[in-house]
Amino acid sequence: MSGRLRSLQPLAIPLLLSAALLLLAWGMADLEPVFHALFPAQERAMYRQEPFLHLLMAHVSLVAISSGAALVIAVTAGVWVTRPGGQSYRPLVESLVAMGQTFPPVAVLALAVPLIGFGEQPAYIALALYGLLPMLQGVIAGLESTPSAVVDAAKGLGMRPWQIFRWVEAPSAAPIVLAGIRTSVTINIGTAAIAATVGSQNLGSPIIIGLSGFNTPYILQGALLTGWLAITVDSWFAYAATRLQLRKEGHPGTRYSPSTRRTYMNWFTALSTFLFRPQPRTAEQRARDLLKAVDAGGVPLNVAVVNHIARELGLDVSRKARMPETIERIRKVMAAR
Repeated sequence: MSGRLRSLQPLAIPLLLSAALLLLAWGMADLEPVFHALFPAQERAMYRQEPFLHLLMAHVSLVAISSGAALVIAVTAGVWVTRPGGQSYRPLVESLVAMGQTFPPVAVLALAVPLIGFGEQPAYIALALYGLLPMLQGVIAGLESTPSAVVDAAKGLGMRPWQIFRWVEAPSAAPIVLAGIRTSVTINIGTAAIAATVGSQNLGSPIIIGLSGFNTPYILQGALLTGWLAITVDSWFAYAATRLQLRKEGHPGTRYSPSTRRTYMNWFTALSTFLFRPQPRTAEQRARDLLKAVDAGGVPLNVAVVNHIARELGLDVSRKARMPETIERIRKVMAAR
């Protein structure tokens, strides 16, 4: 029993941080007197457009999906450029991925909105591009860290290329790959806040609205939860990195029994289903989100934006009306609903 408790000790910090994060998101609204005391001149000191717990789950979902897409691309490209057939394309691949890192996510959002509309889709593209470089570098560095003598020995044993990758290169590269994923995900947790400027509801919503309305409490509330989420996720990556390193060094007790694996997989499946289940949204809800983004000043106010909002509300935009008049019609319709 004591050995079992010792094996659970490294989990204490990420579990405590996760519990504190959920409690903070759940009870943030109860801290309104505290923010009123800190900012007495602020009439509205608590963000109440959406529950903070919903914003937290939406933020986690946004980062997880975009980072998952980036990981698939990074692993595929990294494995390819480290094989003999793809080594000549490595400079090209690294240059293209580096361009995605240097291209500002705000610019990606601005270019993607006219093509695919508002919401989470432009944010997925921007965050995946922005988080691709650390993952690709981790995959390439990890695969190249495998000693050539070990690979030659595996070939001498008659292993096929896929067997060498599965049983030799992948386990050796895992800690370095995980470090690249850790860096990318942590960066994207903070960067995901800008997705609120295109109508995506996440922890960036109170920050963007607070900036546009000079409401410091809103900014602090969104920033506090975003920072705490980044620390919590990083602690889980630190725990995973420790276990991977111990397993690589052959320490006993670093492998889970089949029953423990099944239990963890069931919990993971249940949590993923809860976090990433599709959220049906009506046209009115989408239009309200878009108009909030426009009011926050994050979206360029142009004809395309206004017409998109009008169509979502079922308004006729075929007639040639001035943009301010169309905006006023939209506001009247939303106020009447």
